[in-house]
Amino acid sequence: MRKQVDNLQEFVTKYRTEFDLKLDLYDSTGLMNWEDSSWRTGDKGVAWLRQAKAATIVFGRTKIKGVENIDIEDNYGQFMRAVIFMDTFRRSKIPSASTSEKISNVMRRWYYEMVKTTGQTHPMYLSSDIIHAAMKRHFENSSSPNNVSDYCDIAVSISKLIKPLNLTLSNIESMNQFPMRGSTSNTKARNIAEMIPDRTDDEKLITISTFMSIIELMYLAKADGEKIILNALFLLIITGLRFQELQSIKIDALIKRHLTDDKLQHARENGLSEYYLGIKYLGAKKSGWRTFWAAPSTNILIESIFSAVEKLTANSRERVKQYRKSDFTDFLPSSIRELPYELIEVSELYDHVFTGTGGTRGNAGLRRSIVTAFSQKGVGILPKVEEINPTLKRFMYTKQQINDFVELKYIQSKGFHDGYKCTLVNKDDGIEQKFNYEDLLFILPTGSLNTTKTLITLTNPEPLVHSAFQAWLGGNSKRLSIFDKLGLTEEDGGRIEINPHVPRHNINTFLAMAGVTDHLQAMLMGRIDITQNQFYQHQAESHSYQATSLAAMVMKKYEEPEEPAAFEQKQFGLLEDNSYSHASKAVQTINCSMSRHINALAKSSKYKPAHSGVDAVKRSGSIIVTPGLSMEDNLKINMHTVGESNAEVTKHIENTMSESFLPDLKLAHDRLLRTKSSEMAKDLIKRHAHLHSMKIGSCIRDVARWGCPFAMKCQSGEPCGYFTLTGRLDELEAVTNKLLAKKSQVKKLKALYEKDKAYKLSYKEQLEALIMLEAFQSKVIVSMKDKKLVSLLSTDKENPLGKIISRITEQSLIGKSPRTLADLFYIEQKRLERD
Repeated sequence: MRKQVDNLQEFVTKYRTEFDLKLDLYDSTGLMNWEDSSWRTGDKGVAWLRQAKAATIVFGRTKIKGVENIDIEDNYGQFMRAVIFMDTFRRSKIPSASTSEKISNVMRRWYYEMVKTTGQTHPMYLSSDIIHAAMKRHFENSSSPNNVSDYCDIAVSISKLIKPLNLTLSNIESMNQFPMRGSTSNTKARNIAEMIPDRTDDEKLITISTFMSIIELMYLAKADGEKIILNALFLLIITGLRFQELQSIKIDALIKRHLTDDKLQHARENGLSEYYLGIKYLGAKKSGWRTFWAAPSTNILIESIFSAVEKLTANSRERVKQYRKSDFTDFLPSSIRELPYELIEVSELYDHVFTGTGGTRGNAGLRRSIVTAFSQKGVGILPKVEEINPTLKRFMYTKQQINDFVELKYIQSKGFHDGYKCTLVNKDDGIEQKFNYEDLLFILPTGSLNTTKTLITLTNPEPLVHSAFQAWLGGNSKRLSIFDKLGLTEEDGGRIEINPHVPRHNINTFLAMAGVTDHLQAMLMGRIDITQNQFYQHQAESHSYQATSLAAMVMKKYEEPEEPAAFEQKQFGLLEDNSYSHASKAVQTINCSMSRHINALAKSSKYKPAHSGVDAVKRSGSIIVTPGLSMEDNLKINMHTVGESNAEVTKHIENTMSESFLPDLKLAHDRLLRTKSSEMAKDLIKRHAHLHSMKIGSCIRDVARWGCPFAMKCQSGEPCGYFTLTGRLDELEAVTNKLLAKKSQVKKLKALYEKDKAYKLSYKEQLEALIMLEAFQSKVIVSMKDKKLVSLLSTDKENPLGKIISRITEQSLIGKSPRTLADLFYIEQKRLERD
């Protein structure tokens, strides 16, 4: 027994001495201590513990799943430290933080079993039975057999490591009692036999509804931080990189290789990019520095992501450059430094040090949040308080206090010491790789990803943090995600949950479905172990789904297309409100007399005017297609959703001006082009780029800002220089209905005028309005002469949604709607193979 006690003392003393030497070698003496109750890794780690992954190596207590929390005696704690340190530096490369953390967890389980079994706390009482009992307890309290097996392997490895040291009273011989090796062919066969036919393995795949919610975030994300993280998600979806690889991408990571000769000619003929685009990044899992070569179709998107993020992070980047230039002594924002007075009132820090709302209490809540940020644990800066009256106080900070706040805020959350200030550290096969914050693509102010607390610290930019990123995407059920915040859900109302690793599973699944060989998959995904491919390939497992998909492909190949007219006839027959059938008849029988259309409308008792172009399209299920215009412009004309910005409206007007839509503007524009005044022609359209939708036509005056000085007289048929017809589907109905009402009104006024000449002016005005409405109706009908009425539910080649309808029709044969992006990819892949 005495021998084991002496051996343990010698063992601990040896590695404690080496611990101090290593700290000195890393120039980190005093930044951490052997006696600390825990060692931190990640951004707060010191020396060899400064790694990308955040973890805590605990020595003082046994609190872990399935184990009661008891304090660990000092002798055993010293033993744990020595074993972990020995394991770290017996290897040729520094192990990951998670490896050291797992060793700590295993040894804490040993301690608990030893105390419960023997009542002893000294490590010399460890035995094979205790180690096996710890394995059993772990297995009984875990939902993951594979995970338990990994820990058991570590337990066996540690027991072999300490066995020759003669630290225990009994000889330790341990083995993994819960081995879980790679699945065999028999296991796979059993899984197939037990498979539920109508279920696909899509737990780690992005659903269609989730993807649409991600796209919706493009319009709902308002704050800069939200936009930065959304671009990071887009890049993950495109590339399938690991989070650690995304985190360390540099701002100058893009590489261009221009095509030459035949490849260049082929790209030009097919409208492809004339260069290869690559992203240089540090691969995880010993894969080293690599280049991700993008598919040509994604070049523009990737470049736009880099460009957008560079602009959004410009201020953060400049701040860190300032800190580094001053050798991390000057953290004061220049706007605060330039103020002529020393005491800064808390409200003046907004948009310079902080941003956000501070909660629901308005300015008072913001002020209180800022004061709390200064006084929080780890910072502890208190303001000078000036009491104006019993209900009003002013909180003042000196410039030095503000400077100290920024530094202390970094120290609170990061390992902020010489050589590692504002530096991200990753390991490349055990070799330390440093990245300065200002060189990273994705950096953002502290607090930007917090969806519950709204205070953002602008002065403390930092890289993406995995836990915050995962919570923002819904990967942490205990925290509010961006989808929760905005009320976005799955199709069935369930919570959207995405892990940063999920896009990687999707990309690998697509590669497998496309028939890419395993070694190429591994190469494309930056994977050294080719056997890992199978864990990322979540192909559709349902044989019935695959069979019916293939049947649909074959049937579609020989299927005769339905005549567009027959489809439209069916569609109009299904409409509950048949008022728009009058518009269809007006277009299809354009040569018929005007009276026939008016009479038909007069007899229609079900007519209900549409409130907007969108409403008209929804109710009719149809649009009027103008040949030669793009799908986008045709949809914009019919729904009158021309865009919000001046640039969008300008582009739409340039594409759609005609003799019936803004004819005067087109005439002036063409005249300027003939005189080679292209800039003046463009400016002319910009000045008139306002299209305010009304029940009849549109107004090119900026009425949203200046209002209408003519009391909307155009809607009564009176002339106005700002009014124009648009060619929307509902215009013919609206004008004709207005014309019928005006005729009745003029008839009554004529009778009154014949009896009393005092009605002359009113009668004359309404008669002019009637003539104008008749002219409007005539213009609408003439403008439709060369257009075509198309049902949005038809497969007509002129239907902008025709291809989508074709896919839906085809999918209806399968009897199961695609749920994930992988389902859609599978269907398209089979269609390509068929064709």
